[in-house]
This record gives sequence, structure tokens and C-alpha cells, in this order.
Amino acid sequence: MENPGTGLVLKQLREKWGMNQTQVAAFLGVDRSAVSQWETGERPIPAKYLSRVADLFGVEAHFFTETDPLIQSLNLAVAFRAGEYSQEDLIALATFNRITRNYVVMRRMLQEPLPVADEEAEL
Repeated sequence: MENPGTGLVLKQLREKWGMNQTQVAAFLGVDRSAVSQWETGERPIPAKYLSRVADLFGVEAHFFTETDPLIQSLNLAVAFRAGEYSQEDLIALATFNRITRNYVVMRRMLQEPLPVADEEAEL
């Protein structure tokens, strides 16, 4: 087994969102068996798919390697079930989640004071 933790997180997110492996595979453009192998830890999730699947579920890519159970549970708590998703639904959902995450990051950046040049020189 390569990394069962990363695959387990993928499975938990997929189930929390009420999706099946076929839907996730179609969104990513891979075979369903690849998603199954990632979830069981038989194969690692390739990096090129991590950001897309993170967008789909509204999490940062590093969430798949998060070890803090509290942070994992907070991210899993926001999932919802909507029944059957079309491919267009999945694309729209991933786009919305990416925009929302970017907005939150920008808000955090704007709320933090910018370092003053004199203070940086003293450090």
C-alpha cells in the first residue's frame, strides 16, 4: 500500500458529498478503477489530479495529507448531499469551490497588516 491516508481522505470526502467513484472518475477523466486504487492506497493519487479533486470538494490540496483529525473533521463537516451530479454540476461545483477558497485567501491577506519597511530592516 502506497499511502492509505490520502486515499481514505478522498473516500471520506466523496462519500460525504454523496458521490460515487464513477462520478469522480468522470470529472477527472480517469477510469473508475483508478479512483478505487487511490482510495484503497494501492496507488498514490497523482499530483496532477490532487488540485482538481480538491477543487471538487472545496478543500486545499494539502488537506489530503492533513494529519490533524480536528481539521479533517471541520472540512468534512461542510459537505452536503445533492443526489445525482451531472458532469456540468461537478465542473460548476469545482469552479465555485475554487473561487470561494481564493476569496477567503484574499480576505485573509487583506486583513493582515503589511510589514513596514523599517520593521523588516530591524529583523
